[in-house]
Amino acid sequence: MTDPDLDQPTYATELAKVLDHAETTAEITLSITDAKLAATALRHYADWLEANT
Repeated sequence: MTDPDLDQPTYATELAKVLDHAETTAEITLSITDAKLAATALRHYADWLEANT
């Protein structure tokens, strides 16, 4: 269930920033490459949400 007060595009964008700036695998549970790919996917999702909601 989604929190109605959560601004999903902003949340996805902020999470993408965190993943994108991770410099070691100690900071995240993904490899650096996977983190960068996830960040890109989150940015695309945020753009889609803004355009379609």
